[in-house]
Amino acid sequence: HAPPPGFDGWESAEWDGFNAYKRACTPEEAALLEAHQAAMIEEERRELDEIARDEREAFFQQLRTEIAATAAAAPLPAAGEGLGRGDADAKASPRGNS
Repeated sequence: HAPPPGFDGWESAEWDGFNAYKRACTPEEAALLEAHQAAMIEEERRELDEIARDEREAFFQQLRTEIAATAAAAPLPAAGEGLGRGDADAKASPRGNS
């Protein structure tokens, strides 16, 4: 972009509007660019947090649905009855090896 009036920073060439041109930013321009970048990073972080939250909820909802379907077909064991693996629960538990 064209330099502001009175600009005395680094320029790759004289601004003419036609040829390639680069220049240093003014302090105000640099602050605006940094603030914009920080805002975009924060917006992206919020969007990613929302996506992760939605994915987590969808995952656990799927588990709830699967458990409900399984429980309707065959009830889950009561607390303390193990998971239906024979004596594997007792072997895996330090209390079961006494």
